[in-house]
Amino acid sequence: MFLRALVVLLFVSAPILAQDRPSVQITVPRADASAQVTNEPGGPRSPVVSSAGVLSSGQIRSLVANGFPARMHYKLEEWAVGRIFDNLRRTVEWDVVVKFDPLAKIFQAYRLVGDRAVRLGDFPDFNSAVSAAEGPYVTLMPPPKRGQRSYNSIVLEVESLSLTDLDEVERWLRGELK
Repeated sequence: MFLRALVVLLFVSAPILAQDRPSVQITVPRADASAQVTNEPGGPRSPVVSSAGVLSSGQIRSLVANGFPARMHYKLEEWAVGRIFDNLRRTVEWDVVVKFDPLAKIFQAYRLVGDRAVRLGDFPDFNSAVSAAEGPYVTLMPPPKRGQRSYNSIVLEVESLSLTDLDEVERWLRGELK
């Protein structure tokens, strides 16, 4: 039996591993007779990705509170099951950034998909921002065609941005970078 989903978590710091077990979940909604089935990206059968406990480290909280945003980079792949080798069909990547605005005393969360930045909101505390950042996301990957055997693989990288990265993200959010 082939694995339906392979979850690989890559972390930049060991203290995260000592916390509650971080997790990433991929859910592929099943088609039923009453649901309108589409193969459009972001449609009702597109994979939904959510994570939990990834940013709950005290070290990440401290870095974000001191002006260093945390970034989660997701890479979701769909693999077709082959007789000898499996084939990569599609890849979808996106980022989620959580940062602290010291002047307004609020935490902000953004989802960056391709050239678009979607603001997930302003939050009064770190935990609320993390809940929004780790919440479910309907991916822009179309579901596999009916009858095709496939599985998904996801890689999640977590890092705190450096000052250079921070400046670049700020310019990009303001529309100065292309």
